[in-house]
Amino acid sequence: MNVSVKNNITAKQAQSGRFFPRKWMNVAALVVALICAYGIVQGGLWLNNKYQQVSHPPTLIYGTWVEDNVAPYLAENIVINQSGVTVNGGVVSTKFSFDGETFRYQHGTEERVFRFGLGNFSSMKLDTKVAYQPVYVKTL
Repeated sequence: MNVSVKNNITAKQAQSGRFFPRKWMNVAALVVALICAYGIVQGGLWLNNKYQQVSHPPTLIYGTWVEDNVAPYLAENIVINQSGVTVNGGVVSTKFSFDGETFRYQHGTEERVFRFGLGNFSSMKLDTKVAYQPVYVKTL
């Protein structure tokens, strides 16, 4: 008898239309929760980006970088400043990124990535797939 009463209540709810709006409310609550979670994650990423900009400003790497352990006439000179990146006297990029560990810029179709040592902003190593990975030293 208990089962038939329960079935009757469920059938009456379905006929009156009260059963389906509750499902839609659950779906709507789930969608709102997902949107809120997405907003929280994006806010965290934005805050982390702002923290990185404050703790590692690009001015730390501004200056002239010279390829180390190479003959002077073959050494590559990289100048980094607020205007962009200059290699051997020619501007190669006006945009670059620096996150405290890596320095990146676009050189033609190739993205060049340099890695710094832990807290050491006086030398950087070009991250390449070949065996030779040149080291650049900041000159004063």
